[in-house]
Amino acid sequence: MVVEALRGRLRFGTSGWDYLDWVGPFYAPATPKKEFLGRYARRFATVEVDSTFYRMPTVKTVEGWVKRSPPGFLFSPKVPQEITHEKLLEDCDDAVARLVEALQAFGDRLGVVVVQLRYFRKAEEFTAEKLAARLEPFLARFPASMRVALEVRNKALHAAPVLDVLRRGGRGLVWIDHPWMDGPEQIGARPELVTAPFHYVRLLGDREAIERRTTCWSEVVVDQSARLGQWSELLTAALEAGRDVWCYANNHYAGHGPATIRDLAARIAQRLGIALPPDPVAEGEQTP
Repeated sequence: MVVEALRGRLRFGTSGWDYLDWVGPFYAPATPKKEFLGRYARRFATVEVDSTFYRMPTVKTVEGWVKRSPPGFLFSPKVPQEITHEKLLEDCDDAVARLVEALQAFGDRLGVVVVQLRYFRKAEEFTAEKLAARLEPFLARFPASMRVALEVRNKALHAAPVLDVLRRGGRGLVWIDHPWMDGPEQIGARPELVTAPFHYVRLLGDREAIERRTTCWSEVVVDQSARLGQWSELLTAALEAGRDVWCYANNHYAGHGPATIRDLAARIAQRLGIALPPDPVAEGEQTP
């Protein structure tokens, strides 16, 4: 699903596609796992690839994903945790070289490369200056043509040294909806958080809180209406300003990622005064 308004385009998707709990509410009953990606790509035009965070992708794996999805469908893979969490962006030249080789196998099907860092405790004294010093040479290892976005889960690291590095390279700052971080209203009040020609948004939610209620991702269990209303306002403004937006929802945000994205898309379409493209639901499948 792609919503276009003025000069900006909004691409919607979810964090992953390989969920057995989606069989019934999203995939037709008895859909085999090997068909999940193809079925997903009938409904959304992009997906965030969470699996690459846990293991380094290979060229063969990437080529398989591309083959099983239609032309124009875009993948936004996460950088492996061995680079972001274990190495903390240092002493990882070989791993980054292998990653870039795999990413290039996406060709024109590559969306945004997501560099997700872990939370840094105050006692670690990991300052914005320290992160900027590591970040600049790390980002230089990626081709300038690749869209790359950085996620940090410490508000103190959304500071000038880091933002300046991102801005110089045209790299994005990931905006996340997470209990530790500022919400869309606070983000919208800080124009310095715009560091690239695109925005990347991740609707993450409170993992611990929702897992106390459910670990089955087949339906919405948390009412995020107020929050989605705020995001729709911010993202509509970004579109009208001519910026491209990539937005992905996690199951942990409200309980069922596809329903969250469909809700947000409808809100933005209403603000823009346009109709959403029809949802190409296959026989036996339900609209999220």
